[in-house]
Amino acid sequence: MRILSFFIFMLALPLTILCNTEAREVVDTMGRTVDIPDKPDRVVVMSEPAIGVPMIELGVNPVGSFGRADDGTYQVGADFIDILFGPDQKKPQGIGNNRQVDLEKLYAMKPDLIIGTEFDVDKLKQLSSVAPVYMQHYTTGHLDNFAIEENLAKLFGKENAFQALKTDYQQDVEETKKQLPESLENKTYLPVIIMDQINIVGEGIGVSQPLNDLGMKPFEVSKDKTHSDGSPKIVLPISAEAFGSLDPDILVVIINWGAPDKSAEATREALNKLVPGWENYMKPAREGRVIYLDGSKVFTPSFKSAHYTLSEVRNWAKTK
Repeated sequence: MRILSFFIFMLALPLTILCNTEAREVVDTMGRTVDIPDKPDRVVVMSEPAIGVPMIELGVNPVGSFGRADDGTYQVGADFIDILFGPDQKKPQGIGNNRQVDLEKLYAMKPDLIIGTEFDVDKLKQLSSVAPVYMQHYTTGHLDNFAIEENLAKLFGKENAFQALKTDYQQDVEETKKQLPESLENKTYLPVIIMDQINIVGEGIGVSQPLNDLGMKPFEVSKDKTHSDGSPKIVLPISAEAFGSLDPDILVVIINWGAPDKSAEATREALNKLVPGWENYMKPAREGRVIYLDGSKVFTPSFKSAHYTLSEVRNWAKTK
């Protein structure tokens, strides 16, 4: 009887939510037309770094997220909310991890909107049985100029908050330019993240945009740097041999957000394990043209991550 009651509750819940909330029609970044509440109030996110962090930055706290355990700990390497906002920031409740959504917990939260990414396509039918699902590109599509956060601002009516954040960021860019010993205009940069291999980083996180806004341009490694639809890849694996021959004006080395030690020393050593002796023969290393970044602080599409990158550029410039 209890099981039957639970399934009746699950079937009725989405209809109840829509009946009690004024809806509007939107088109998500996958081209899907979705009816969502006019003012979403109980939002569940399927990715904290991609969606949760920019939401919180806009002043919208998700009630639930995929990736948190019952004890509140984040299970995917680093707690981005703790790192970027501090331990006092309210955190969402978990709805499962390790690829499994806990449907009972999700229904109990009574969400009126779920926001997912490309990684959740296989869960769309399951999630849509609970609440409307808006899909936001994170690893594909054109993601420059804080497009993800701007999309979220439109969803939640937070356009003014977005503009204030962007204005503050633009002021930080100008202040950083003033503190540089020489202009970075038209200099090339190559951001790579060190995991179990070397990956070139594209748009969508808080590193490329601030470097572009400082006047720099991406170093072209190869012509195969896009998806078949022509959109930039967020990460593109590169062999150690090919990497060792590159000479961008600025090499940006990012340590994996899950690494226990994220210091510059540990980052250098992690890269040395993949490319032995790289500091001795790669020109950017020999000439002091390397900036080291903490992946847990930079791997979100937020202004917080962009400000962090700018601060590390200023710290690097002081050593010149």
